[in-house]
Amino acid sequence: AKDCLDEMLEIFKEDYQKLSNVAELAVLFLKYEGCHVNKFQTIFTRCKWAKKFGQLKIHCKDIFVNSPDQKINLLKEMMHLKQVDIFMILEYCFDFELDPQDCLKLYLRILLTDWEPSFEIEKSVDGEQLHVQEVDSETDKKCNDILKLIKNKDQLIIELNQIVADVNYYY
Repeated sequence: AKDCLDEMLEIFKEDYQKLSNVAELAVLFLKYEGCHVNKFQTIFTRCKWAKKFGQLKIHCKDIFVNSPDQKINLLKEMMHLKQVDIFMILEYCFDFELDPQDCLKLYLRILLTDWEPSFEIEKSVDGEQLHVQEVDSETDKKCNDILKLIKNKDQLIIELNQIVADVNYYY
């Protein structure tokens, strides 16, 4: 039966929905039989994310490449989208065995460096002052939620200092 499942995976490798169905069936069958499901669970997880990336309009053919760099590149691409939330980021980290703390710091960096607020430069006797005219409440909430989830506050301070050094105030 396992050979048959392997053959079906090869047949349906270009159709994520069918591949996902076969992988899910294989996981259920092999668990019932008391066998290892790692290969099929990995394929099922990747199909799940291929579907999510498709909904997000992210090209994800490389989701089946087993490169850690490719996993991070897809994560970064996902982090740049407004409709992505922290829970999706953490789910991705869990599914692809990435360090959630590192991913949260990366997400914070991307949120802050992508943020494009409206601002006004006010001239005074003391020089120029930058005044942000609007606060993006969604970005603000995401950043505050991330700050609460990062456990190592010393590492957070180091990361925030690096972000401040990298921010281009002049766009």
